Amino acid sequence: MRFNILTPSTPERQEKLLKIWAMCQRELLFLCWAVMDVALLAPFALAIMDWAQLWPPGVFFLWLLLIMLLAFNLARLMGALFVPTQYQQVVMAAGLALLIFFSLRTLVHEPQSLWDISWVGLFFQYMNEAGNLLWLRDVTIFFLVVLMWARGTQLVDKEMTINRIGLRLRVGGLIIAPLVIWISIRNTYNSVTPFILLFLLAGLTAVALTRAEEIAQDETGHSASLTPRWLLLIVCAGLLIVFITGVIAILVSGEAASSVVGLLSPLWISLVATMVTAVAAIGYMLQPFILAIQWAAARIPFEWQWLTNLMAALSQAARGIRQPEELFPIPEEEVIIEGGMSTGAQIIIILLAVAVILVVALLLYRLYRPPTVSGRRATFGHTTAGKEEEMGLLQKVLGRLGVWRGWHTAVSIRRIYKQMMELAEAHGYPKLETETPYEYLATLGQAWPQNRPEARLITDAYIKVRYGELPETKAELEAIHQAWRQLQQATPSAGDS
Repeated sequence: MRFNILTPSTPERQEKLLKIWAMCQRELLFLCWAVMDVALLAPFALAIMDWAQLWPPGVFFLWLLLIMLLAFNLARLMGALFVPTQYQQVVMAAGLALLIFFSLRTLVHEPQSLWDISWVGLFFQYMNEAGNLLWLRDVTIFFLVVLMWARGTQLVDKEMTINRIGLRLRVGGLIIAPLVIWISIRNTYNSVTPFILLFLLAGLTAVALTRAEEIAQDETGHSASLTPRWLLLIVCAGLLIVFITGVIAILVSGEAASSVVGLLSPLWISLVATMVTAVAAIGYMLQPFILAIQWAAARIPFEWQWLTNLMAALSQAARGIRQPEELFPIPEEEVIIEGGMSTGAQIIIILLAVAVILVVALLLYRLYRPPTVSGRRATFGHTTAGKEEEMGLLQKVLGRLGVWRGWHTAVSIRRIYKQMMELAEAHGYPKLETETPYEYLATLGQAWPQNRPEARLITDAYIKVRYGELPETKAELEAIHQAWRQLQQATPSAGDS
């Protein structure tokens, strides 16, 4: 593995380029997470939207991705500009309302002018007509926009750790992806394969980037600025893994050998379109030279007439190049939506829409709720021997399977380490952004000179949790809690703020 760490000896220009590349690398993590979400949602949405079967799947995927990234970057921008919380909530709500308005009028309606809002009344008119299900288009688009906007706002506070991204990849690949494939079987116009492969590629890339970042932080204390060449190698390795996975799946399922080639259909279509465009462009640029050669060939002796015939054949072939829309025709088939829905079902749909709005409002409120200082410091005196909060029914079921127990242990150790840092910072021993946990251990030793072993034990447990290693016995976990209680009881020595 190759890292380029920023050092004082790096030239100024190269240092700026490395900083820019490091920022792009950080943004790539968020982009991969967003792509993973949209890659699973897009085929599911197309499968249940019968009236949108002929929509270009790539454009639909890009539309959902842009909605998610718009909410994500808008929230981050207002946070970077220190916009007051109440104004942030207003801006986010107004942005969501405008996005819903323009999405509905653009995708499912045909307004006569910019200020034409007569299509709003059509929604209620469709609902009142028996057997008319056109209003389902508006409801579906509304739910999609709200869902992607909510996912974008949640991405702001997403903790990019190897455990979280790995869990997202496993849950998406083993649980959600098979469900999406099963639901998408009824969609005969669009294949779900490119979306699943894109999900796997984005997940593998995110895992590689996060792992490299954590290794660099723990070993050197600096962020890892990976070279573009290294990143390209990671992407190529991910493509190879995804391709081999698809080939094995095709062979096991007994599909025809042509399906292996069809697995890379997006790549073949791109190459064919690129070649057609390139040949047409080169032909137009060479047309003056071809005409000049034809003019000269017409004036040479008869034995050179074969050259004239060759130029004429080339010109005829250039004129016979088919256009891209001729190579990939769109099937003309009318999609007819049949059926009806009662008034009670229509009321339920409206209530569900209101519930979604309330859920999004709650998410926005939790996102912008400023934590109080008293609430933070109150955690210093709060100790638990085992579990820090009462387990619900689902948590108890997961605890029986061992899933909740491991996750709860990891969260408990992370919370203890965070509280230890906050307590040390409150007494004048803050942790620098460039410090690794082991480098910060010396500062903790200054804060608790008499309790260095306890600080070391908590730090070691925190590092192990970051790499997926949990305490094997309850005695080890109890020792960590006991060490934290001893640090709480000991008074840290006064340091410089």
